[in-house]
Amino acid sequence: MNDHWTAVLAEGKVTLHLLEDESQADIKFPQTSGEKTIASIKIANDFLIMLDSAGKLMYYLIEDQAQLIEYAGENPIERIFPNHSGTRCICIDQTGNGVLYNPVDNSAMMIPNF
Repeated sequence: MNDHWTAVLAEGKVTLHLLEDESQADIKFPQTSGEKTIASIKIANDFLIMLDSAGKLMYYLIEDQAQLIEYAGENPIERIFPNHSGTRCICIDQTGNGVLYNPVDNSAMMIPNF
């Protein structure tokens, strides 16, 4: 939840709901039946950050209602820890390695001795 939106993850699906405005329809993910289910979500100031069941990270810009970036590391990502603004995200993959992901320039840097 942030100042304007709340997101709920249940059974692999996400519902994004605008607080204090019942006239706007909820936004649901995955948006098509061919997409992977959602395993984890985080809300930053302007972003809904999702991790799908295949270990792919996705950034969704809430205000523009547009998916901006997808990132998949060498190994599937299992856990994500974005900062408050969503401009950096620690990703832990299935091997236990940590990566610092920067969605601004779509770069990823291994964290040594993680």
